[in-house]
Amino acid sequence: MFHEFTHILDTEMYVQKDKMKNVMYRGFSEYHAGQIDFLKVLGAKKVDESISFSMKQILKTVGNPETAEEFVVNTSKDLINRGDFPADVETLVIMFGLIFNYWGRSSICKMHAVDYVEKWTTKSLKSAWERNLLRQWMHL
Repeated sequence: MFHEFTHILDTEMYVQKDKMKNVMYRGFSEYHAGQIDFLKVLGAKKVDESISFSMKQILKTVGNPETAEEFVVNTSKDLINRGDFPADVETLVIMFGLIFNYWGRSSICKMHAVDYVEKWTTKSLKSAWERNLLRQWMHL
């Protein structure tokens, strides 16, 4: 819920009904919403609250309990590793949103986790993308 409220706030503050700005701010808004929803899951009451956590810490999420690391990594990893990725333009657009969401969540890890190690760099995302595109083209 906080994730979606962040999108609404970003739209009201920065887009102001300008369709071109809306396109440009989508990545930023996904990044920002990723930060906010992760802070909420971590129990932060304010965005500038000084918190500390472990990537192995179990979090109570909307779904099943999972570690902080799983919360940050799993969604984008599952989509990238699909055999039909990117199946269509819609899947590709969703993936870009998930990448920005991942970067937002990982920025919280970089600032507050005591044991964070970067798993998905831009280079590894690019490599996974190219590997799956090649696999898809070879099946045609």
